[in-house]
Amino acid sequence: TSGVDTGASVTSGGDYVGGFVGKMINGTITGSRTSSAVTASAGTYVGGFVGEVAQTGTATISSSYATGAVAGNISVGGFVGSLAAGVINNTSYATGAVTGVQTVGGFVGFTLTNNSQITDAYATGNVTGTSTSTSFDDSGANIGGFAGIIWNGADISNAYAAGNVTGAGYQVGGFAGYIGHTSNAANASSITNSYATGNITSTSGYVGGFAGRTFNKAIISDSFAKGNVTGGALIVGGFIGEIKNNSDLQRNYAQGNVIGTTYVGGFAGNYVYTVAAEIPVFKYNSSTGTVTGTGPIVGGLIGSITGFALANPAEIYRSYSTSTANGTTEVGGLIGYAKWVNIDQSFATGAVSATGATSNVGGFIGKYDFGGTIDDSYAQGVVSGLSNVGGFIGFSNGSAAGA
Repeated sequence: TSGVDTGASVTSGGDYVGGFVGKMINGTITGSRTSSAVTASAGTYVGGFVGEVAQTGTATISSSYATGAVAGNISVGGFVGSLAAGVINNTSYATGAVTGVQTVGGFVGFTLTNNSQITDAYATGNVTGTSTSTSFDDSGANIGGFAGIIWNGADISNAYAAGNVTGAGYQVGGFAGYIGHTSNAANASSITNSYATGNITSTSGYVGGFAGRTFNKAIISDSFAKGNVTGGALIVGGFIGEIKNNSDLQRNYAQGNVIGTTYVGGFAGNYVYTVAAEIPVFKYNSSTGTVTGTGPIVGGLIGSITGFALANPAEIYRSYSTSTANGTTEVGGLIGYAKWVNIDQSFATGAVSATGATSNVGGFIGKYDFGGTIDDSYAQGVVSGLSNVGGFIGFSNGSAAGA
């Protein structure tokens, strides 16, 4: 199919609802468009262009777009509700506002398997998700400016989201709500050369300017987030709310103001490594803006980072923050709280302040706990607090060389 235009409104009380195609298994659609408003308030797999591209076939959609508003229940997307297997490319886009309950994205609700690929695509509509779920992984709220969930080896490149994102549950992000995989190594989901520019607001936690949460193997490179991020609970980051296990993050940056309660960071709120056999990568990442936590554990780059053990530390390499950081205790220009982590050739230049009686506030790290090393790194920001106040580290139980 090519060069087809539709514009009639589409309304359904069921599932697999799309402005152009309800469910697609095989075939190719090129140069087609729809301005249909799509409403399936109780439906699953609801999209502005296609409801679902099914896992059992091989489908390609190129140079096509949807401009109508979309409203659904679960797996709701401005372009496609669920991309289980298939390819979308060549400047396909969605511009309508998207509203749903769970797993809602400006372009795609749910991408599934390593047979899902999206290249040269974008979404500009505002995205709203009403789920108040405080569960994780695919049971979270999963609200994103581009995708609700990117899962099990899906690949996305040269994509962006420009809409504002509003959520009420866990895992809300400017580009994706949740990026993850059921295992640590095989079929990693990959996002390259992509960005989000909308403001992110959630009354809950696990909120990020780019992604709310990553779990197991997720690869994100050469990407950025520029929106302001506001979370109503713990674990809020300018780029990612929480990084868990062996994600590979290289050459990314966050630019914007970040507000949360505890575990708040200009790039990531919380970074935790729990699988010894799979080593995470964190290189050439940065943040700028103002980071504010109403509680403890606040960092200009990362709120808290914890390695697997002293023998299996997390690592930060050639990364930096110019963000100012403000919280109650354990506040740092680069990291608020660090445990079992090695840091090399990194720096922080923003002002740092803590208001707690035992501040543990430092220009580089607020509290550096249970070992690790710091090499060839520095801090230049003004530091203020009441006790345990240091130009580089507020409280230390580790080692530093050439810092």
